[in-house]
This record gives sequence, C-alpha cells and structure tokens, in this order.
Amino acid sequence: MLAATVEEQRRIIGERTLTLRRRRGIRSARRLSAALGWGANRVGQVERFEVDLDLMELYTLAAGLKTSADYLLGQSDDPDTAIQRYRAPSRTRRSAALSQRLAHPLAALTSAL
Repeated sequence: MLAATVEEQRRIIGERTLTLRRRRGIRSARRLSAALGWGANRVGQVERFEVDLDLMELYTLAAGLKTSADYLLGQSDDPDTAIQRYRAPSRTRRSAALSQRLAHPLAALTSAL
C-alpha cells in the first residue's frame, strides 16, 4: 500500500523510526544520529515528520535500525525482515568510513548505552 501524500509518508517513516529506535534500546535520537554520521537533530526531525529523506538516508537509517527500507516506508509490517547490507563505494576515506559505520551502525550505541 502506497501512502497517499508526502505528509502521510513522512508520518509513517517517523512513527516507525521512533518505535523501532525505542524497541532497539537506543535511548535518544541524537545517539542514533551520531552513530549514522548525521547532524545531531536529523533523526529527531524524521521522528517529528519535519523532513524528507533521500534514498541514501533512508537506507542508512534502515541499516542503523537493523531493518529494511520497506518496513520504514510501510510496505512491510515485519521490522526484523532480513536486509541486504548496503556498501558505499570506497573511493574516498569518507566513503570507507561510511561503509564501516553501516557495517556496524549500532556498535557505538551499544557501548555508549
């Protein structure tokens, strides 16, 4: 089922992000933002339905929450669906660092909790 409007899609992504972040034991949106390499308020903005995510951000968020983009978009009701890990091109140091964060996005959070 596709969302009827952009606002509805923001709501679905935001609600599912908040619910799954709490279910995964990540206490604050800022901690998840930091683990993903995003600005401090980015996940909070998603959870408050204030921003649209581009495709890369959607997959990064899904990987950080160990779920699929389909779940965040409301296309699946199973947050624990197996996902294929996205690998960023390693042409630059930044891309290599992003690949490493995506490989273990919750490692920093787990040690900080």
